[in-house]
Amino acid sequence: MKLRLVGERGPSTDEAAAVIVDRALDALPEDDFDLVRLRYWDRLPVQDIAVLHGITPNAVSIRLHRVRATLREELTTKENRDVG
Repeated sequence: MKLRLVGERGPSTDEAAAVIVDRALDALPEDDFDLVRLRYWDRLPVQDIAVLHGITPNAVSIRLHRVRATLREELTTKENRDVG
């Protein structure tokens, strides 16, 4: 038996949220997405990401902070549009 994420009435809440997050990630500039991918998917330490990108660990941390703020704003705005 195969698990279905999409029910007869449409996508589940979790699937809909995943689509929204995917779209927000896709909207990021390539360099920012790469930082997110390396840090959160590949679980590399900030120091290793800095070496790969040729920037300081502090710069990586600052850029990740800004990307998280951008994503938070995008997702919050999207959520408010859907509710309102």
